[in-house]
Amino acid sequence: MVDLLGELAICIVTLCFGFLVSFQLAHIYHVRRITRIARRCVDSGTIAPILVELEKSHQMSFVKNVDLDEPLN
Repeated sequence: MVDLLGELAICIVTLCFGFLVSFQLAHIYHVRRITRIARRCVDSGTIAPILVELEKSHQMSFVKNVDLDEPLN
């Protein structure tokens, strides 16, 4: 019984640690991306890089919602 509880505790701790690591990696990725965009804005003196990234994300969200099996109307 003790072994089962110990293994369950290890599984829960491992799962929580995995969640924390994945959130941290996602945060690092997004901070680097935002920093790169901000640096491009400062270098160019415009907000064009931000607008380009917004347009890309808008197009990607539109593509995700398209059903390929449904004919175009």
